[in-house]
Amino acid sequence: FWGDKNVRETLLRYRFEEHSFSHSASCFKKDCECRFLFPFMSTDYTNIHEDKGDKDQNNTSWYFLDGSINTVYPFMVLPKRPMGCQFINAHNKAISDVFNFNTNVQIGDASQVFYSTLYTSKSTQDEDSEKQIRIGRAVIKRIKRVLSDNEEDEPSFAEGLSRVLSGLNAATTRNVISSTMAHLIPCNDGSRFVYSHTFSDLLVGQMEATLEGQDISVRIRSNKLDKKIITWPDSLADDYIHRPTENELDQICFYEMTMRYKKGFNAFRDNHGVVKKYEFKETHPGHKFSHLIYLRFPCIPRIALPKGKLCLLDELDLNCTNPPHHVVVKREMYAKIALLMFYPFRQLNDLKYNGSYWRLFHNELKIHINKGNTVFWKKGFEILQNIQDRSTLQNHVKRARDPISMNTKIEIPNGANGVQAKSMPGNSTICDILDMNKQLK
Repeated sequence: FWGDKNVRETLLRYRFEEHSFSHSASCFKKDCECRFLFPFMSTDYTNIHEDKGDKDQNNTSWYFLDGSINTVYPFMVLPKRPMGCQFINAHNKAISDVFNFNTNVQIGDASQVFYSTLYTSKSTQDEDSEKQIRIGRAVIKRIKRVLSDNEEDEPSFAEGLSRVLSGLNAATTRNVISSTMAHLIPCNDGSRFVYSHTFSDLLVGQMEATLEGQDISVRIRSNKLDKKIITWPDSLADDYIHRPTENELDQICFYEMTMRYKKGFNAFRDNHGVVKKYEFKETHPGHKFSHLIYLRFPCIPRIALPKGKLCLLDELDLNCTNPPHHVVVKREMYAKIALLMFYPFRQLNDLKYNGSYWRLFHNELKIHINKGNTVFWKKGFEILQNIQDRSTLQNHVKRARDPISMNTKIEIPNGANGVQAKSMPGNSTICDILDMNKQLK
């Protein structure tokens, strides 16, 4: 019996893939509706369910750099679900058979992908350290209770031990590692997650302030030259402005240089062999002590944008030829920040055409739309569109309701007196069903 493959698969599905028909407390963290949306309706085929809202209120305008606007609605993918599988996860049989755990495969719109990305990279420190904190507090309280029962004038061993445990508990709770990640964190230099690329900083605000002659925060470095100590300001803005003029570096944008190059120092030697180095221009404050190094593998710049200066595309009114003054101001600011990141320059005037940032940016954008070659970095248009898409996705796109939620009404019981509110005629609620189950029992 136990060697029968069909029996084993049936027990696996029952143990790991079947949602409890009576649900659990975690199902109702938000409201009376199961947050996992179980049970699902049975369907004979896989289909895409689109939720436009009761009065078409779920539409979201999706803006593009070319001026076009699309209207999108939230949707979800409903896989084929035979009768009797209303409480079964959408799972992968091969993974369940090999690893013996549940695999809830989520398929849906872009917001589902966004949620999954955030969920897989969240910190589990609070959950991992919960048991240690609870045990530590219990021991400390017990020692303090014993100490209070045996009052002494002089400091006792129990009091000292209590203080030591309190300090240890406070110092180590941030370093607790769960058993499933114990082998990963030490191998990753203390990081919980492994990324395909390293990261670097793209300080757009610092670059803007440097070009406008404003005060900025820098790191002061000191080096010895001819037996003299020389101090010089170290900033990423100077690294780009005073970059070498040779080869492709003269026509590289701020973003791409941050992605493909890093600053090295003459006092340190590379332990991985010969690397490609480029000397800064003599106008660089630290040209005698530092240089640029070409990275074997590109890194991902983390953009530090001045707040409110890169507005959304819907505020630019791209299809208007004679915009009002406030739109003109936003266009100029948007173009300035975009050019700072993706257009090669040495000084602020390099980012203007006839005294306007927007004219230069818009000319480059039109050439890009017509499939021409632009001085503006081609990948930069994709990044700007991605910034817009993520903002739209995070702030405006709604989640689709499943068909059962659209056709039924859930009424929350009156918590003040414990009396359930009356349901609408013809509609059954989860609370009604739970009450009927209690009566049957």
